[in-house]
Amino acid sequence: MNDDIRLERLFEDGLHDLAPSRAPDRLRTSIKSETGGVRPRPRWLALIKEPPMRTNSRLAVGSPTWRVAVVMAATLLAALMLAGAAFTGAQLLAKDGTIIVDQSGAGTYTTITEAVTAAEEGDQILVRPGTYPEAVAIDKTITLRGDGPVEDIVIAAPEDGPRSALAGRPYALLLVESNADVSGLTLRGQPSQVHIDGGTPGLSELILDGTGDVYTGTSAPMPHDSVYFGNGTKAELRGSEVIASGSIAIHGFSEPVIADNILRDGTNIFVNDPGEGALITGNTITDSASRAIGIWGPAEFTIKGNIIERANGEGIGVNNASIAHIEGNTIRDSTSGITIDGSDPVITDNLISGSEKVGLLLGRGSPVVSGNTACDNGSNIRITDGATPDVDDTNDFCWDQTLATTIADFQDQLQPILQADAAAGDDSVARGLVYLDQAGWADDLAIAVEGLGLPSSYQTEVDKFVAAHHAYADSLRARSEQTSLGSLREAYFEALALRQETLKALQGAVAPATE
Repeated sequence: MNDDIRLERLFEDGLHDLAPSRAPDRLRTSIKSETGGVRPRPRWLALIKEPPMRTNSRLAVGSPTWRVAVVMAATLLAALMLAGAAFTGAQLLAKDGTIIVDQSGAGTYTTITEAVTAAEEGDQILVRPGTYPEAVAIDKTITLRGDGPVEDIVIAAPEDGPRSALAGRPYALLLVESNADVSGLTLRGQPSQVHIDGGTPGLSELILDGTGDVYTGTSAPMPHDSVYFGNGTKAELRGSEVIASGSIAIHGFSEPVIADNILRDGTNIFVNDPGEGALITGNTITDSASRAIGIWGPAEFTIKGNIIERANGEGIGVNNASIAHIEGNTIRDSTSGITIDGSDPVITDNLISGSEKVGLLLGRGSPVVSGNTACDNGSNIRITDGATPDVDDTNDFCWDQTLATTIADFQDQLQPILQADAAAGDDSVARGLVYLDQAGWADDLAIAVEGLGLPSSYQTEVDKFVAAHHAYADSLRARSEQTSLGSLREAYFEALALRQETLKALQGAVAPATE
């Protein structure tokens, strides 16, 4: 008996057993009579049946073959796959390089750390909204991106979390020799710092809120940075917002690009030992608690096109032999604009206004200063002892304002003497004699004016007034030997009047001399 006949008889017996017990013989007879010939086959059945259909079998209903088994197996497998996909669809997507992090359990993983650990080179991780109390370390090339409103996807590092070997401080995000791309996340809380140890990662569209410690210029011990670039990294930080946080800091000869970010409510940029390729450009920095951009270190790098407002300190402060290129920045309403000490930067095409103290202060060093505009500051420009700057005629320091400030300083020195002499009478003549040396006073004024960086054409006017005061000083000395104390007092007030006239004349001479 072949297999087909055996299957047919088993099928017949099964029907017999299922039939009502009161009429088994009639059921068997009906089946035989109805299937006694060859039955027409539907097309679909013909595809899975093995022709021809037999009439010598006990039941001529067709015989299943291996093709039936194959189709049934395939159907079962498809059903199992669909059922599995309903529960683990995200895990299937992971094989495509996309991993879902969702705290509700609807993704591949519920924590970012698990997802990063499981990810392979080139994978993408999407993080859905939630607050993730984690410290995430990345040492591979992956994409970590928020999948939703950036303010709703928060990493809040635990206070007792791990610390990076790079900075020795806690972190929410640590990238070690990584080329990862990280975007669309919020890092919140003091420990939620970003440490970048080498590599060339890209960070964009982040929010850092209250990370690290705001640097006030007097903090001790040194506060924690919000973003720490170290170990020569060439990372990029773009299009992000850093609020009431520690410094964005460049260490270890790193060469990051810090571009098009918004820093506010205390945050600043701290540059310590930068590499030559470092670039700080297009950022807006408002209400920094100290210098908006503070620079230490000798590297030649670029600070370009930034807007700085209301810095509680210098807009840009340069120290320690830096040869930075400071170009096209706008600094408004800060304590001071740009200050240089012990450095040789190139300062070009900057706009400085509204500084409480000084727009441009040139201290020790030999900076090159060209094409800048500094007006409406407490003092537009000052050049201190030890400075040897190269200041050309393309700068606009609003010379009338600048000279007026210098004159005001001298008037402030004269005013107490006038008041004391008026109150003390002849007893003040001895003190007044000190100020009768008009040549010394004129020389001091000439030095001060020279330190303003006025155009060379103005020097002729200065020389003329200095010569006039030398001549007047000689006549005063002669009179002091031949006259009474009363006459000396008269000479003293004559000298004060001459000083006032000279100051006014110097101020009036600025406009034609600078045209």
